[in-house]
Amino acid sequence: MHQDLIETIISLPQNLFYGAGIPACILIMRSNITGYTPNPNKPENRRGRVLFINADDEYLAGRAQNYLRPEDIEKMASTYERYAEVPNYSRVVAQGEIADAANDYNLNVRRYVDNSPPPEPHDVRAHLAGGIPASEIEARRTLFESLGFAPDVLLARRPDDDRYRDFHAEVVERPTIARIIETDAGLQARIGAIEDALAGWWASHTGSLVALPQGRNLNAVRSAFLRGFTEALLPLGVLGSFKLSGVVAAWWTDTLPDFKTLMENGFCGVVDGWIDAIADAVEDDDSVGPAFDPFSHKLVKRTMADYLQQIDDAKTEIARLKGEKEAFEQSNTPDDADDEELASWNYAKDLERQVKELKAEFKDALKELTKLERAANKKKATTTDSSKAENVRLELQPYFDQTAALEAELAPYEKIKTELAAARSTFRTLTNAFVDELKRRCAALSVDEKQALVLDLFAQDLNTGLGAAVRDKQQELVRVIENLWDKYRVPLTKLKEDRELVSSRLESILESLGYGRGNAL
Repeated sequence: MHQDLIETIISLPQNLFYGAGIPACILIMRSNITGYTPNPNKPENRRGRVLFINADDEYLAGRAQNYLRPEDIEKMASTYERYAEVPNYSRVVAQGEIADAANDYNLNVRRYVDNSPPPEPHDVRAHLAGGIPASEIEARRTLFESLGFAPDVLLARRPDDDRYRDFHAEVVERPTIARIIETDAGLQARIGAIEDALAGWWASHTGSLVALPQGRNLNAVRSAFLRGFTEALLPLGVLGSFKLSGVVAAWWTDTLPDFKTLMENGFCGVVDGWIDAIADAVEDDDSVGPAFDPFSHKLVKRTMADYLQQIDDAKTEIARLKGEKEAFEQSNTPDDADDEELASWNYAKDLERQVKELKAEFKDALKELTKLERAANKKKATTTDSSKAENVRLELQPYFDQTAALEAELAPYEKIKTELAAARSTFRTLTNAFVDELKRRCAALSVDEKQALVLDLFAQDLNTGLGAAVRDKQQELVRVIENLWDKYRVPLTKLKEDRELVSSRLESILESLGYGRGNAL
């Protein structure tokens, strides 16, 4: 610190690294061969200062390990590059404050940047008498305005008391809040404005991607996208600059392999790369599993929608027939069967068992009948031979009747199995020809059509990321209103009224049973 070596300290989330569950820190330092303060190797506006960035709450939680998302990294990097102060995230602190008696050179990031959420406010009068405090609604004005949502849609004003509001009569249960917010005209208009702004920005920036094979300026295009995207959508006020930059950063990271392919092999190369990846996923060993679902790839969903519908229809038919097969097998359970027998019961196998036992029981008689019928069918056969065969057949008629009845009972099951085999064959045929059909359809596209397709799918992915960010903001609004519902919906006066009502009803019931206050228990 005396040599002014430390430029920035970044506090990272916990459990980012294997074997180290504690939060880690990044120290960015600049050498100082003079050994004196201020450090001449620092930019002038950073000399004698330290930027503290508290990023320990910016991460994606994993099962065994946490991860920094592209937007988290972008936020840290951009904050450092601008040496900016962001509320509850970063602060530039002079060396004098770090060295004073209160801090005594303590470099704990939370000492200078505390990102703990503010305490939850509670209005005692609202808890006692009911109502939603207008002050708590006003405190969230920025959130409401960013989404174009008017609190009056859910919360009615009191004509005689502007300090409190009440939920409208149609808001009778908690889930109603989310439904009303989702369909709000103001919110939908704001979402439409975002989509229009995105479409306009994308139309003006696709030229940079088209020129990538010639310009080969991937990093410059990324910087232009980050800057232009934020400038285009920030004025709408829905998302902050860091969130907007995060949307582009995450999209760029996910799409980077395609951008590199585009730069080397053009738009046709991107399509070919997608086809190769899809083919590899289809052919992957079932024991390992594909890296992704090939049938959900964006290229497939765009170019093979009708073919996917055929595959889905085949899968639906297989599921239906399997259900009918299982239903038949579980039907006609014996009335006297115990739990173990019921668990292993299979009606189809039971019928097949009965047929098999009948054949075994009449095996010798059937052989004799076969022998006699063969003799009766010879040219030199006599009426006696025919009579013997007929007599034996008559004797076996109960066997034939029972067998026919059992086979008639099994006939629907055999039909289901036949149809199931055909449905599985259709599914295998469709999936086996899937890659060839995809290649055929893509090969039929012209170079310009492939370029338009790739750009459209790039835009689709970016729109998906932006939509997810807007939905997160919308869910934040829902949580705010639901929190007000949870806190103030049922005041103490209502609880007391309910208690008195229940007590009165109980007393009435006891009196009707002869256990009133005047009666001895």
